[in-house]
Amino acid sequence: MACYVLVMFSSLKDGKVAHFGLWADETRSDVMAKEALGILATAIERCVDDDVRSAELDEVLTWVEARAVRKHPVACFCAALTVQHPVERKAAMTDAYVRVARELGLFGGRM
Repeated sequence: MACYVLVMFSSLKDGKVAHFGLWADETRSDVMAKEALGILATAIERCVDDDVRSAELDEVLTWVEARAVRKHPVACFCAALTVQHPVERKAAMTDAYVRVARELGLFGGRM
């Protein structure tokens, strides 16, 4: 049985190639956004027992903020990191995560 892969390329536009109708920049940005959300989700999972503030988390939040039209979701996530009570911190981070995911256009309705 032969496997066939349909790959659709269009002409070059500004030195970039479209793959499956998406420009390479758009695809890479979506992958990076999903990776960023994964890092934020991991921080939420660990935040009850650990202080999750780190250089990596700061870099992710900076990356998201640079791409966000509205900066408030990132500010909410940063504020949630400083909540003293672990359960309240997790709830605040989860709420902020949903806002960040919506801002990136990747909210699927579940956390």
